[in-house]
Amino acid sequence: MRRSTVFAAGLLLVLGASAAARDKALTAFNAGQYDKAASAWNLRAQRGEPSAQYNLGLLWLRGLGSTPKNREHAAAWFLKAAQQGQTQAMVELSRIQLDLNQPDAALSWLNLAARWNDANAIAMLRSMGAPIPAADLYQSAQVTTVIQQQRNAANQAQLGYALGCAIAGGCRLQGVQQSVAQQTA
Repeated sequence: MRRSTVFAAGLLLVLGASAAARDKALTAFNAGQYDKAASAWNLRAQRGEPSAQYNLGLLWLRGLGSTPKNREHAAAWFLKAAQQGQTQAMVELSRIQLDLNQPDAALSWLNLAARWNDANAIAMLRSMGAPIPAADLYQSAQVTTVIQQQRNAANQAQLGYALGCAIAGGCRLQGVQQSVAQQTA
């Protein structure tokens, strides 16, 4: 498998924009039109989209198209994405920091990514002999997601009942309100 195909497959997983924008940038990348892909990602990265910032970091790291290989520019884009919680950017940034002999900074990013349950961060920490933190941030996010899904389901059920009542011209709630009014009178 060609290196660029593997790279493109990895990029597909991290693009977070709409399907059309994702397809446009990825199609350009797969066609070897790295500058066109960079242009699409650059617009989104400037707007603060972490996945586009990460992708630009990869382009700078590998020096594709007219984007020269530049570890400092790559690190800057990875930092922007990492600060927004993009765990793959945290891992790439930590690799650069390790290369620059900045182990404390690298361990900090790896620990944070591991807390989000990033497999690459966990593997790197393990290979370094460093302790693996609990995936507490990931677990907390999972619990929050389940709670939000339950709330959404309850809200949809209430909305469905209210719409049903409106369509039917009223519900039993009227009778309950009348009996409460009689009891208080």
